[in-house]
Amino acid sequence: MRPAKSTPQFLAGYGGPGRLDVLVLLKTGISRSELLGLKPENVLPSQCLDIVQGTVVVKDTKTGRLRIVNDGLKNRFRRRCIPIDSELYAMLKQAAETPVFNKQSKKSRIPEFLFHTPNGKVWNPDNWRKRVYLPVMAAMHAANPDIPILTAHELRHTRATLWVNEGVDTSLVLKLCGWSDDRMLNTRYYHFDPEVARKKLGLK
Repeated sequence: MRPAKSTPQFLAGYGGPGRLDVLVLLKTGISRSELLGLKPENVLPSQCLDIVQGTVVVKDTKTGRLRIVNDGLKNRFRRRCIPIDSELYAMLKQAAETPVFNKQSKKSRIPEFLFHTPNGKVWNPDNWRKRVYLPVMAAMHAANPDIPILTAHELRHTRATLWVNEGVDTSLVLKLCGWSDDRMLNTRYYHFDPEVARKKLGLK
């Protein structure tokens, strides 16, 4: 069973580079591709994340070469707005308004994507995993050995489990995660916690 720790427990003591990336994944349950597809305009004034596209690598059918694509989502259910707390909203707004200095042009500009390379370009998802995500997880694991090094997809598992254990209605969990029915939640994402069940049943 995947651990279902709260966000403060999970990120305790870590404030280094890439923390915001992991924080968004853990608090919202979005996928890696959806995270890397976020643009500044997707951080809405209503304090919601507007999920409209993902970033993936595909093989060009004509050239056979791999290329990064930012276009659409897996299905219509993945198009959604996810409410976020005021703290996360403030952090994302600050990130969205932070310019990046280009050494070649010697000019600063606001990157097109919210989470971007040091040069302000869109991330290749695998490069992001190696250069940003894994170092964050390794640092947190070193500081908190009881926290395993989870994949970005496993953080999605964790968020779904946390929501269910916190008593969030299943229909709302489905909408927040972008699922059409509860089969995905019940068979792959939700991890039963006997201690949570014990408390809800009033057992000692």
